[in-house]
Amino acid sequence: MVPTAFQWRNRLPLTDNGKIDKKELTALARELDVAGQSHERPSTATEHWLAAAWAEVLGIPKEQIGRRDHFFDLGGTSLSVLKLAIALDRAVSFKDLIAQPILADQAELIDRRLEGVGGFRAAPAPVPSGRCATTGTTEAAKGRAEMTYSSPTSLLNVDLQPGKPPILRVEATGDAARWASEHRNALRAFVAEHGSLLVRGLPLRDAAETEVVFRQLGSLMAEREAFAPRRRYAEGVYSSSKWPPNQHMCMHHELSYAVELPSLMLFACLVAPTFGGETPVADSPNVLNALPADLVERFERLGWLLIRTYNNDIGASVAEAFGADDRRVVESYCRANAIQFEWQPNGGLRTWQRRSAVVRHPRTGQRCWFNQIAFLNEWTMDPELREYLVDIYGEDGLPFNTRFGNGDPIGADVIQLIDEVYEENTSRERWQSGDLFLVDNVRTAHGRESFEGSREVLVAMADAVHLTDCSPTIEVTAS
Repeated sequence: MVPTAFQWRNRLPLTDNGKIDKKELTALARELDVAGQSHERPSTATEHWLAAAWAEVLGIPKEQIGRRDHFFDLGGTSLSVLKLAIALDRAVSFKDLIAQPILADQAELIDRRLEGVGGFRAAPAPVPSGRCATTGTTEAAKGRAEMTYSSPTSLLNVDLQPGKPPILRVEATGDAARWASEHRNALRAFVAEHGSLLVRGLPLRDAAETEVVFRQLGSLMAEREAFAPRRRYAEGVYSSSKWPPNQHMCMHHELSYAVELPSLMLFACLVAPTFGGETPVADSPNVLNALPADLVERFERLGWLLIRTYNNDIGASVAEAFGADDRRVVESYCRANAIQFEWQPNGGLRTWQRRSAVVRHPRTGQRCWFNQIAFLNEWTMDPELREYLVDIYGEDGLPFNTRFGNGDPIGADVIQLIDEVYEENTSRERWQSGDLFLVDNVRTAHGRESFEGSREVLVAMADAVHLTDCSPTIEVTAS
């Protein structure tokens, strides 16, 4: 690849350990506008139409989009490419858009296609997304000398308000890891009792510092069976799932379909969005009690079935989900984790795993509604997105879907009911940079609201428990 422009710098930005700071370098490139791309506005009618569609799908102002911009560099994902294909009335295919991510190149492709069918057509109105569519160092060193510590008894002053998660405000201006270590037991005891705790006031500035804090609070896990790609910052430390910013991520319990699952979720906000982007939480015993008894009984008796189809187009790939793309490694993992599998003629993989919808908390014994039945169901998708996926991959080729444990389909009315009960029991609080959020993954479901602006939230899954420690109603045995 030949650079389109050169910018002389006396030195490159470095991290604390002397390596090139890619994050700062990326920010610098944007600031300098190295290739002058952001100033090269769309010029043709098709480019203006396409920029408007990009803006709607990506949730950013049209004025920020240049003709040489790259769709994925602006926050695009495979799901948002699907939304774009739908918004363009299928003037070009999903795979065409993946192969040609530059706006001007997409516009040229559209012009060629439309010339072949008799000329240009009016741009369709962009499709609005559904609510649950499915899919510096020196200063830090100075701060350490000024660190103040609160005593563990300060946890008695946690702010408890209806509609909000418990919030603990602290005065910590330097060594966040030391503070976390000294308050670890008190923090975890509170989360065990209340299900979650938002800590506000810690000086969490970067991924390295956040990793140390996370490791003070729990034993971190490597993620397997991810449903969406993540960036890996360090072993056990990840970005939040890559999900279109203008789409809400429905309530779920992380890895509720796995045999080994995290009992504790850790979130840290490094960059808070300008609007939205909360991580809402819901108490799963309350959700369970609010659901109709006959529905709960059916799920307890039958369990729930997760069906996944892995391909190279949408969602996590086989390598991203299983940590390898070697068939023998993948098959061994599936057999050890009670996952039925079938390789497809095109090289893709389809899996089935039956799990319990209701479990008991491994420490308290509380009955919890613990699953991803609604989140990964076809009826949670935007209707047009679902129609498009079915058209491309077929009814059985959706990237993920859920059913009753005996294979019976779950109706849209059931999914709507579950989502409504979640919403009635949801608490949320706007992120602030530096926030630390501890969530009991069995006791408490979490989601993500749509947002505007930059959002950087780091995630760790901690303190693994085995599904058998949660009194499952459906037996899980390795084959």
